[in-house]
Amino acid sequence: MVKAEINRDVLKWAIDRLNVNIDIIKNNFPKIDKWLEGEELPTFRQLENLSQKLFVPFGAFFTSKPPEGKLPIPFFRTLPSNILEQCSLKFIWHKHKISKNLYQEVARHFKVSEIVVARRAFDIGFIKKNEFLAFYDNYLKKEKKKAKGGDFYAMGRFSETVYSNYKR
Repeated sequence: MVKAEINRDVLKWAIDRLNVNIDIIKNNFPKIDKWLEGEELPTFRQLENLSQKLFVPFGAFFTSKPPEGKLPIPFFRTLPSNILEQCSLKFIWHKHKISKNLYQEVARHFKVSEIVVARRAFDIGFIKKNEFLAFYDNYLKKEKKKAKGGDFYAMGRFSETVYSNYKR
């Protein structure tokens, strides 16, 4: 992979300009600290993705210095969706934390499955890996109990009926 020789000052400027916590950026770019320190360089693909997340033109990272001056209008772009998801999930998570059916309550609120809630909670750091894996195992067991499966012999009769109706 080809590495991109970027200006670290421009990278710092882009992060400061967005005004978000560096930990949020680390979720998508775990090596951002090494890039800021100059220990490693990002690939062009990583830099393209970073420029989109930071709302900075790709070519800006190759300039000799960060742009000077202020934006003529306030920066009213919407926050990246993952920041909003984390904030709302955090609020709902703590609201239902005392509930016996925490995952079910949060899943109902966001209209997703419980496994999605558990995975997002793990990704954000609300739960530890062992807690997620325990939930996942229990979830699979519960889903297997719900699944009834088909009757192989009844399937043969069904196929015969479909075939005979097709021939008519």
